[in-house]
Amino acid sequence: MPFDAPHSGTDEFQFITPSDLSSPLTATTGQFALSQALLSRDIDSSELTEAQSDILSDYADLLDTASAAELETKSDVIAQFGEQLDITFVEDFRTTDGQKLNGAATEDGQIILDADLTTAALKATLVEEIAEAAFKDAFDTTSQGDFGAEVAARLAGEADPAALAAFNSDAQNDTVETEFGTAEAAVSRPVDAGIARALTRDISRSNDLDEVNNITFTSIAPEDYGGDRFFREPLVTPTAAELDLSRIQGKYDLNGDGVLDQYALRAVEPNAFMNLQVIGQTPTKLIPTSQSNSILIGQGQASTTWVLRTEQSYETSSEFNWNSSIAVGLEASGEILGVGLSASLTATTEGGGSNRSTDKFTVANEVRETYTIPAGAYEPGTLVNYGFHMIVGDVDVAQNTFYDLEITNSRNEGVREFVGFEGFNRGIVQDHYVGLVMTDYDVNNPPLGGEILAFA
Repeated sequence: MPFDAPHSGTDEFQFITPSDLSSPLTATTGQFALSQALLSRDIDSSELTEAQSDILSDYADLLDTASAAELETKSDVIAQFGEQLDITFVEDFRTTDGQKLNGAATEDGQIILDADLTTAALKATLVEEIAEAAFKDAFDTTSQGDFGAEVAARLAGEADPAALAAFNSDAQNDTVETEFGTAEAAVSRPVDAGIARALTRDISRSNDLDEVNNITFTSIAPEDYGGDRFFREPLVTPTAAELDLSRIQGKYDLNGDGVLDQYALRAVEPNAFMNLQVIGQTPTKLIPTSQSNSILIGQGQASTTWVLRTEQSYETSSEFNWNSSIAVGLEASGEILGVGLSASLTATTEGGGSNRSTDKFTVANEVRETYTIPAGAYEPGTLVNYGFHMIVGDVDVAQNTFYDLEITNSRNEGVREFVGFEGFNRGIVQDHYVGLVMTDYDVNNPPLGGEILAFA
């Protein structure tokens, strides 16, 4: 039946089907990310021993905790994980040959973190090394490629097969030697504070970034380079096409080779460890779904049982915007509107974490609601729309995005050199899903804006 098709028969309806509740894993859970990263290395979770399964399950819980926790300093990490993980903070953490490290996971399961790490860089390194420790603990060996980085990417919703395959490449092997033994490491070093301030000023002025943080320099051998870098489109920070490097070209010598650097953009990646933060939402309109209908009100009540089943896809009468990170953020922050139904809603158009417009949604858990319009709620003859409705609105979000520049004119032989930084912006994403409700309203006087709150 089409959207809002009038029904001219009796006011009494009843559609009843069995409910089959389920809670499938999603790409934003530690267990899913670990199992998929293992599968990409031809390790099927169904073939693990009971001991290995228990180990990975414990680490999956730790990954979920680390992803959700507020971790600003090393004290926060120790307070959160001190009794569960063997974590050591080291001043000026380096390899035995002097290469600066952010963190590492050793062969005996110890996690080493640089003591100067804070906020996003601290969380990013911790998540990656927890995943590396999980592999070592379960299989008593180092992983192929960069297992930790792949798990982190999957936790952020990365779904591009080419991007994920790059983490499994031998070229991504990050094994290093440290004073704590052989380890798999997160490698970079901070840029001199004075130069970092100047770079921050130049990059911010050219690119309308609210903040620029965590400027780092990395030097790697060509054989360790993981191929083409990635371009993932952010929502409220500059995209690859928008980033302006003109203020910094030929101005700095970050690699110390005596030549002022020229830069080429090699990666734009929304921060996998600080997903879009939802500040708030403002509802703008209700959109009828294929599980809604219109009825010409008579003298009696109208009653029906609507069911959203997990195996079916449902449509909305007009498109809405969808981003998995925003949806997760809405739920986590309590900003989703509705009557307990919205947590079940998902969309399947996501690709690489960017925003997509769609008119289809599914549910992870079957939803079954009996709904009644009482007699006398409307004047007889009023055309009323009732049933499941999507709420869309303007969502206020903050986003952190990593940018990676290669120094293209380096005189240092045998290495490729990169400068990375993190940009921060706050902006509005319009017409985004913010809830799913069962409601009714006069078709000729639909609620708009703040009026929707009374219907949610």
